[in-house]
Amino acid sequence: MNRKGLQPAGRLFFRTTSSHMLLPLAQQVPREQRHCIFCASGSAEDEHHFVFDCPAYCAIRNKFTNIFWGPAPTLSSFFTLHDPKVIARFLRECFEHRNTLVATQTGHSLEF
Repeated sequence: MNRKGLQPAGRLFFRTTSSHMLLPLAQQVPREQRHCIFCASGSAEDEHHFVFDCPAYCAIRNKFTNIFWGPAPTLSSFFTLHDPKVIARFLRECFEHRNTLVATQTGHSLEF
């Protein structure tokens, strides 16, 4: 763990792969305009929405009930409370599913 209490391996995996989110020029688009295209919630497609809230990944979250019990933690506590290998498997499945959704909607797949 580093001085902020984060387990670098899990955090690094998520930070590097989350760059594939469909946030067109994310730094130039205001957060309130970055809506998730996979659900009708109107929420911004950010890391918290992706991990905890988006219904598109509900079935995957249900497979990993051991890391999704109790109230939703912050992203930082999520990465520090659970085994980084389990988190990495969860995120991998989510990104594979996301890639399938993107391919279905756009005809293009994303590599990660």
